[in-house]
Amino acid sequence: NEGLSGALQGLGRGELLVGNEFVQHDFDATGLGYEKGHICGQPVVLPVFGDLTARFCTLHPELKTGRLASGDAFVCSQEKKRELCGHFGALACDMESSAVALTCLRSRVPFLVVRQAADDAGDQAAQVYREINASLDQGVIALLFESMRRLCCS
Repeated sequence: NEGLSGALQGLGRGELLVGNEFVQHDFDATGLGYEKGHICGQPVVLPVFGDLTARFCTLHPELKTGRLASGDAFVCSQEKKRELCGHFGALACDMESSAVALTCLRSRVPFLVVRQAADDAGDQAAQVYREINASLDQGVIALLFESMRRLCCS
């Protein structure tokens, strides 16, 4: 799974992040006594499944790895950014990586998530994202195709 993300901490615009942990930041059953992000029957922090992520990282040790926080809303406020960093320790946020992780974990299917930081998830994120959205994604796609060719054909 590849795409764009909002950089939260330790990641600059245009940098790539390989997800090695995933949280669903807007899942909130705290009223039932659960920790924020807890999905019944699952840990709050979802790990990768299989060795695909580790193998990809050996091909690209220069890439950062870390936790991605996913939710149903585009993050574009300093307050929300601070919450995702402080509460979840996420390096970046997006809208689908945690759903991919949960589906693959439940299905026991190895997966890989690579995100490129398009914006800083702060107050100007929506404007910046619209300006550079189309131009960033192509480099990630090329990297993934070449990496999968090397991993599958070696």
